[in-house]
Amino acid sequence: YVGEYELVFPSFRVTTVRTEREVIALELPRYAFVLMISEFPQFCESIKRVSRRREQRRASRMKELTEGLEAPQFAACTIQCWFRERMARKRRRERARNQATMQ
Repeated sequence: YVGEYELVFPSFRVTTVRTEREVIALELPRYAFVLMISEFPQFCESIKRVSRRREQRRASRMKELTEGLEAPQFAACTIQCWFRERMARKRRRERARNQATMQ
């Protein structure tokens, strides 16, 4: 689900969704949401907690994006992350092979 933060905490729209493939999306209009939480108040409290947590995570990630790196720094960081992950996978495969040969 997306966009629940704007329903629970009325504010400007901050949610945007992009997909890589065609999707079928279901829409719950605001009035239907309001009706649902008036009938089930415990749902409202639960969705508020989840929404707040997701919004904090989103804001944190956005802050990381806007700190800005120059192109060479960004390229170096990207290559380092890729290389470290590749090396970690290689070490895991070697450990798995060593354990298999020991048994």
